[in-house]
Amino acid sequence: MNHDALHRPLMGMLIAALSLLPLSAVPVVAQTASEVTALDSIIVSVTKSELTLEDAPIAISVVPVERMLTQGAQTAVEALQGEPGVRISYYTEGNFPIVQIRSAGDAGQFQNTDVLVLVDGIPQVNLNDQSYYDQIPFEAIERIEVVRGPTSALYGRNGVGGAINIVTRRAPEDFEATATLAAGSFGFFKPQITAGGALSDRANVLVSGSYEPSDGWREQAERLATDLFGRADIELGGATSVSLMARYFDLEQEVPTILPLLADGSSVPGIDRESSFNLPGAESRNESFQLSAVFNHAFSPSLSLTAPVYYRSTDRILDREGSFIDNVDTDAQTFDLYPFTPTADESIIGVAPRLTWRPGERVEVIGGLDFERNDANAGAANVFPAGTNFFTPITVNYATGQFLTDLDDLETLVRRDGSFESEVLAAYAQVRVDVTERLGLTLGGRFDRQNRVLSDSLRPNPEVEAEYDRFTPRVALDFAVSDDVRGYASYAQGFNPPFGGAFAFERAGAEELTPEVATNYEVGFKASLPDGRGFANLAGFLMERRDLVQTLRIENVNTQVNAGGLDVFGVEFDAGYVLGGGFTASGNYTWTDTEWQDFEVRGESFAGFEVIQNPRHMGSLAVNWASADRRVEIGPFIDYVGSRFATFDNSVELDAYTLVNAHAAFRPGGSDRVTLRVQAFNLLDEEYLTRTELDFLGNVLGGSPGRPASFQASVSVRY
Repeated sequence: MNHDALHRPLMGMLIAALSLLPLSAVPVVAQTASEVTALDSIIVSVTKSELTLEDAPIAISVVPVERMLTQGAQTAVEALQGEPGVRISYYTEGNFPIVQIRSAGDAGQFQNTDVLVLVDGIPQVNLNDQSYYDQIPFEAIERIEVVRGPTSALYGRNGVGGAINIVTRRAPEDFEATATLAAGSFGFFKPQITAGGALSDRANVLVSGSYEPSDGWREQAERLATDLFGRADIELGGATSVSLMARYFDLEQEVPTILPLLADGSSVPGIDRESSFNLPGAESRNESFQLSAVFNHAFSPSLSLTAPVYYRSTDRILDREGSFIDNVDTDAQTFDLYPFTPTADESIIGVAPRLTWRPGERVEVIGGLDFERNDANAGAANVFPAGTNFFTPITVNYATGQFLTDLDDLETLVRRDGSFESEVLAAYAQVRVDVTERLGLTLGGRFDRQNRVLSDSLRPNPEVEAEYDRFTPRVALDFAVSDDVRGYASYAQGFNPPFGGAFAFERAGAEELTPEVATNYEVGFKASLPDGRGFANLAGFLMERRDLVQTLRIENVNTQVNAGGLDVFGVEFDAGYVLGGGFTASGNYTWTDTEWQDFEVRGESFAGFEVIQNPRHMGSLAVNWASADRRVEIGPFIDYVGSRFATFDNSVELDAYTLVNAHAAFRPGGSDRVTLRVQAFNLLDEEYLTRTELDFLGNVLGGSPGRPASFQASVSVRY
């Protein structure tokens, strides 16, 4: 398929079709089975402007806390499951969740670098340009805002596929407390408590904490997590206020191996999906601490200042992590492990002052600065049989589970132990003008400069320094077709840094690389149905990603190269409706066509092939019923992920899968004082792979199996 020949006529046809449809790119936000929240009642903060979902000229959806509770989500990543254009996978069970938006986020290289994660608008990016989703505060979430499409004009690096903004709850003025106890399959157990209220006339506080031990459904997947969160909202007097937030997170998680697969992606005979063959004691440990203060001051009714200041420290280690496998031999019933121990500790400080000026009812100007500094240490060690070298694997017999290598006689070689420094300085501005009562115009742009220095005496290049500059524009038009229908058209860019993080940024000449740039063309409509009974939504987009950064081993050094580009052409549809009789239905469907353009890896061109790990079809459907007195609530929610290719040459295709889930809630007395919930997941016990892993030659090695049939139950008491 020649995309260059088809792009313009296809986009023209799509725009013409969209212009006839009163649809939108904003999903239904269901509260109960008898009501739907209006688009104009939800203010989104990810735009850095006080816009409603209806007025925001971007494709954005909101996941409220009510939906998280209904679907039994226990993490922010689980709460994103089933959102339009969003796909969730895991490297190994319970470890390293990967979020893709509009196919960006996983193309077989560094995961979680194409989607920007924010907490109350503060970026959560580490030394490898990745986002650690397990550091997101979950218990105190008010809502999750999901932007589909580039966001670099406001937030800079990593805003290629989109952005996920976690909005935490404000401290309540009146005392309230909730205690929840959840338990379920595979040893899952989680007590949680949240409480808050007024300390004085000017200060309100909120605290939350949880403790979670779990066995995990695979072998070597035990988990122990502690999560503490606190927030204080303080009126300092006059027009000045401050919000103080602190969060501590500690996670110990065993690391199972990826599931060995045959070269065609099928299961290896004799290995079931629960099995793991990692070294004893292999685990991931993550301890993080975050502090932030957000100052707000109104100089006048038309001019205000918001100034976040933040600090984040993280200490992570993957101890003897052997999830990377190779050389699957079905005759000998063996495969090889290459255990390693990467470590990273980092301290990040940042400040992001922003001015908002509204000189009239029709004009809003936003301008700000971002500064962030990361001081980190990054190390890595290989584990191998004594008397050999770090290229020598540890062999395991998967039929018996026995190691053919003496685990009492292993050596450890430290191969990386250096310091890493990064500074980002950026300035941005955005102007929104209501040209007429029906037509709005948004213009924005941001200039980023980042400098990096890596010092490591153990590497072939002991000191590497590089810098890049990038300007990112955005233009959007929004227009009211009628009182109930609003459309938009936008042009936006996103970019990724050219270095690939501390673990890959190891060679001299890195400054010669170009940041990856994603250019997105989009049209969409937002409409409410009569009498506020629902919505119907549609968006179409073309995203062109160029100068993709890939990591290759060249002369035994992780080397970054600009490898080419890919195109993503897609349509996103979602709708919801209050059916009556206590029933509400909502659903979405996403179609994407992804294709490598001028793309070359290790001398082989893959131009014209579909991009790996990207399904063409995805969809979700939820039906909910609630009794008139709200005592009983019940319904299924179903997620579908279509087939997708596992190899660059498209020779291996993974099967589609459908997850049938259900929930039920009971509220004695019809109030929220006591709520009993039950959730069931993958009721049909479908066996499926969320993703696959490739060797250096591009062949399938293994994959990550999805969770089997399971359930959880909880009881919540509110005071």
